[in-house]
Amino acid sequence: METRSQTSDNGDITDTGKSACPVENSTAELTHNSEKELRNALGKIAESYDELHNISVIQQAKNYYQLPLGSYNSTIKAIFQSAEVALQNLIRLTRLASCKIAQDDINSAMKYVKWSRGFHQLLESLGSAAFNIQTYFPAQCVQRTARLSIKDSPTLKEYVFVVSEFESIFEAKFLSKTEKNNLLNTIGLTSHEDVVYSIVHSLRILVHDAVKWESDLTDVMVEPGLPSYNELVATELLKTAIDTANLEAETYYPMFVALHQIPEILSAEVNDHTERAILYVRSEELSLAQEQLSMSVKLMEPLVKAQTVMVDCLATGEYHYLRENLGPASGMHSLAIRQHMFRDLFCSFWKELELWITKGGGSLESKLNEICLARHSDSSNGESYALINTAIQLHQSFQKWRHEHLNMPRNCLGSGGTKSMIGIPDGLDMVKKMRDASNTFPSLKLFYEAMNLKLTSQEQDALLTAHHLADMSLDSQLIELTGHVTREVFPEVQKKDVCPFRSSHPVRKP
Repeated sequence: METRSQTSDNGDITDTGKSACPVENSTAELTHNSEKELRNALGKIAESYDELHNISVIQQAKNYYQLPLGSYNSTIKAIFQSAEVALQNLIRLTRLASCKIAQDDINSAMKYVKWSRGFHQLLESLGSAAFNIQTYFPAQCVQRTARLSIKDSPTLKEYVFVVSEFESIFEAKFLSKTEKNNLLNTIGLTSHEDVVYSIVHSLRILVHDAVKWESDLTDVMVEPGLPSYNELVATELLKTAIDTANLEAETYYPMFVALHQIPEILSAEVNDHTERAILYVRSEELSLAQEQLSMSVKLMEPLVKAQTVMVDCLATGEYHYLRENLGPASGMHSLAIRQHMFRDLFCSFWKELELWITKGGGSLESKLNEICLARHSDSSNGESYALINTAIQLHQSFQKWRHEHLNMPRNCLGSGGTKSMIGIPDGLDMVKKMRDASNTFPSLKLFYEAMNLKLTSQEQDALLTAHHLADMSLDSQLIELTGHVTREVFPEVQKKDVCPFRSSHPVRKP
C-alpha cells in the first residue's frame, strides 16, 4: 500500500510517496478548473486521502444498514462489501482485457489479466476469512439461521456476463480454425516468456481460484432478520465509490484506489472488534475478548493480501505515471488504519491487557509464567492463555502488514533521499522508522520480553539479510537506481519543504 508515517503521538501525520501505462509525463503544467480543482493532463489531483479513496462513501456504505459494532453479522457484511469492490474492479479489468485483445494489443491484455488474477487471489482470501469466521456464529447449533450468498450479488451476475464476452473475443482471436494450432503450440512448446502463454496461464489460475472463493462466499451463515443482499451490502453506494475512481487516461489508478478501499472496509471492522475486546478484558469476559481478537486476525489476512496484489502488479513507471494525481494523499493511510488500528486502539488494548494481568500485584513476567505453565490444568489459566496467544497473533498480523508495507516505497520510490509528496526527506527510510517505532510501546514490549519472544521485523546480523543490506549489494543498487529514476521524474518534489499533515480527530479511547 501507500505509506503514511506518524511523527508523534499527538496526531501529527506525515506522508511519503503514480500507476498505469507510461505515455505522457503526468507532471505537466497544473491548471485549475472553474471550481478551483487542481488538475493536470491526466485529470483531477486529489486533495486528501479521504477524497482520493472516497472514504466518506465507504463510510456511508458501512452505516447504510446499521448493525451492532463488532458483531458477527457486521463482520460478514464487511467481507461481502470488500468482495463487491473486488468484483467491480474485475468487471473493469475484464472489459479492458477484451478491448485489448480485440485491438491486437496482447501485451496490454496480459497486464489486465494479471491484475484480474490478483483480485481473484484477494477474493480467495476474503472467502477463507468468511468461512473461518463462521466458527464464531453465535447460534450455530440453532436450525433457524439465515444465509448470505455471493450468488445474490448483481455485481457477480454482471461479471459473469463480462467474462462470457471476454471468452468470445478470446476464442475468436485464438481458437479459430486458422489460429487453433498456434495456440496448441503456444501451450505445449512455450512458457512464461511468451505473452499469450502468460495470459493462458493466468486464466487457468484465476478460474481455479474462483471455484474456491465462490464456494466460500455462498450460503454463509448470518443471524436472521437481515435485509436483502443489495440493502445490506449497499451495492449502489459501493459502486459510486468505485466508479468515481477514474482519470482521463488509461491508467491503473482505479485498481490502486480499490486496493485501498478494501483495507478501509476491513480495518474499520478490525477496529470495532478491538474496541469490544478492550471492554471485555476490562470486565474480565476473557472468552468474549479472545473471540473478538480472533475475528480481527482473520480479517487481517485479506487486508495484507490487498498490499501484496498491488505490489506484484504495479510497476515503478506505472506508479510514477499517476503519482501526482494522488496528491498530498500519496503515501498516506487513513484515520482508520494509521491512527486508530495502529495507534489508539493498539496502545489501549496492550495497556488494558497489562493492567488486567498484573491486577492484585506481582510482576507481569511471573503472572504470565503462571498462566503458561497451568494453561492445560486450569480452565481459568487456559482461557487467559488463549486470549494472550490471540493478542500475539494479531500483533504478528500487524507486523506482516508493516513488512509488506515497505514494498511500495522500495519498488516505486527507492532510496538516496527520494522525498515524499509532502517533502519528507526519504520516504523509504521513514517507513522503516515507522515499522521499528511500532514495537516500542512499553506494554507490548513487556509482554514479548516476559514470554521470551522476539519483537523485531528484521535481524540485522542475519546472514542473508546482512548480505542484502550491504551498501553495494544488488538489492541496494537496485533501490538506489529506483530512487534516481523517481527523483529524475519528479524534480519539483525534491524541492519541497516538509509540510506534515495533522489529524485533528480525537483519539479513539474505549
